[in-house]
Amino acid sequence: MRRTLGHVATDIETYRKDTGNFPATLKELAAHDGINLEVDKHGNVIDHWKNPVSYSLTEDGFIVCSLGRDGARGGRGVDGDLCMDGPNNCVNNSWMTCAPTFWQFAFELNTKGMLRACVGAAFLAMAFYYNLSGGQRKKGERESVVANVIVTVVFSLIIAAVLVVLHAPTGH
Repeated sequence: MRRTLGHVATDIETYRKDTGNFPATLKELAAHDGINLEVDKHGNVIDHWKNPVSYSLTEDGFIVCSLGRDGARGGRGVDGDLCMDGPNNCVNNSWMTCAPTFWQFAFELNTKGMLRACVGAAFLAMAFYYNLSGGQRKKGERESVVANVIVTVVFSLIIAAVLVVLHAPTGH
């Protein structure tokens, strides 16, 4: 079963090429030969979150939207709306509002394994640093080590925040 929003938009274009018109509804699209979209028990095309996908025709095409995890208009992060007017065209950069917020990424999404790996890598890096530094400390050197660790953690968090925005999947 195909259920990403891009697949729905691609299937709408396929339907148009086959019939010469856009489908009147997504139920009509799902019933078309060769289209394999996931539907709920009422025949509504659903998104990754198992919520109905909204679809409307415009003067020059269509707009198809996933309303995010909460299934309601508006929202931020994974609760945000993602709309497309073609297989590769997000409407009004809606993809930018659908990246998970830091809270969603850290505590609500299935990212625990990655977070554990990051924390483990940080402790491993500190252990290597301690071993490679020779173990003998001069007066005041401990404060220098603590300052270096703090600076490393701060910059690691900044880099992690950038990576979350650029890489974390939204599930749409």
